[in-house]
Amino acid sequence: MRTSIPIIARLFFLAGAVAFFAGCLPAQEASPPAEAKPPANSKKIPTEQDDLQKAIEQAGNDRAALVTQLETFLKKYPESQQRVQIYRALVESLLQLRDYPRATEYSERLVALRPEDPSIGILSIRLLERYGDAAGSRRAISYCTRLLDQVGRLPAEGKSPRETTEKFESDKKRDQAALLLTRGRLYKKIGDLPNAQNDFVASYALVTAPAASLRGPNFERRRATRGGVRIAPMRGWASICSMRMTKSPRPHCRRNLRAMPS
Repeated sequence: MRTSIPIIARLFFLAGAVAFFAGCLPAQEASPPAEAKPPANSKKIPTEQDDLQKAIEQAGNDRAALVTQLETFLKKYPESQQRVQIYRALVESLLQLRDYPRATEYSERLVALRPEDPSIGILSIRLLERYGDAAGSRRAISYCTRLLDQVGRLPAEGKSPRETTEKFESDKKRDQAALLLTRGRLYKKIGDLPNAQNDFVASYALVTAPAASLRGPNFERRRATRGGVRIAPMRGWASICSMRMTKSPRPHCRRNLRAMPS
């Protein structure tokens, strides 16, 4: 028994030393838990862009189907970031389908989203003038007034280097005359003859003799009398689609209006 006591004492000493040094060592960081893998049969949730792409693919080359698909998409995503592009596609498709009332509706939605875009305003004005009711004509008058303000504020510094200042100012006056002519027709349509007369006179005053041949020799002066007021709209020498404005070249405006009946 005497010989075994030192051995047991040494074992206790060694065990205590190991415990002491183990407490001095830094604790080992726990390994992060393994990420849970999604089930093999889980499906990806479609995003807004996925749904839009699917709608376009399902429509194919069918314009009527495209209108249906895009309108269904807008019901699901009424605040979509793609609304401007979608409304443009709807207007173009509806013009091709000759559904002018609905094309007018979407063109006005575009105006609400992009009031600074003259090409959208021009198209909406033409559609409202032809297919709108009295309320629509009044909205078109407000669009004309806004475009007149934009044209009036166009600086000569923004003209093309190839264009002379005289040419720039001449085109600017022609654009103002075209808008005044259109607004005058709209005033006449709702029975506001004094304002119609004022716009016709102002439009005529802005256009010189060379500008009268803008659309060939078919320049004519139509006189009409209603309620004792003589009005003289000048038709044939100016067209709203010939607008020359920043960020809205004439060819683009003509493309927008090509599908409209003459």
